[in-house]
Amino acid sequence: MFKQLVLAAALAGVGASAHAITITKGGNAAPGIGQISAIAGATFLRDFDGVDPGAGLYTGGAVVSGNIGGVTAAPPGDTSSYFHVGPGGGSVSSSTTATIDLAAWSQPVTYFGFYLGSPDSYNGFTVEQSNGDTLTFDGTFLDGLPVANGNNGGGNQSIGYYVNIAAAAGTSLTKVVFSSSSNAMETDNHMIVAVPEPSTYAAMGLGLGLLGFAARRRAAKR
Repeated sequence: MFKQLVLAAALAGVGASAHAITITKGGNAAPGIGQISAIAGATFLRDFDGVDPGAGLYTGGAVVSGNIGGVTAAPPGDTSSYFHVGPGGGSVSSSTTATIDLAAWSQPVTYFGFYLGSPDSYNGFTVEQSNGDTLTFDGTFLDGLPVANGNNGGGNQSIGYYVNIAAAAGTSLTKVVFSSSSNAMETDNHMIVAVPEPSTYAAMGLGLGLLGFAARRRAAKR
């Protein structure tokens, strides 16, 4: 079970707590790939190993595997490929920021999660909501979130945890930007929850209604 922190207006810098994003730590262990989301209905946006339906939404960063001294380190328990954002070096050619354009997804995204390895103060991310709110968090903030075993990151390569980002009620997540000004920010198992537009529900309802009408007509003719 993970603990939850709801950002108050003063902390988040938004006009009302009703518009606050919810940040939590905690996921489910997944052998070989570290951790995955524990949120009901979450599906992979990218696992960086072949399940990459959202690959076209990404700008910047690099997909790497294994540890490269002084450059990047896989999240704990993750023997698969993962996403690197940072200066790069050696065989890793990367950028210090990477943008995920969630607004370009086929349905509104109300949740985004990722497995974060060895968090440090120079790691961070910015989240943008459909109501225009833009909130930025760094590794120090992430270290301050409660975690079940009491351990925080501080760059320790044996520490990793799943980060859950939920949009405020009535909004959706439109953009996530990862950044790392030194070494790297390593993440994996990016997952989302997306919901159909209201118009989609209306169309589904109309379609089901027409099917029911047709069935009744067939039954009446018998």
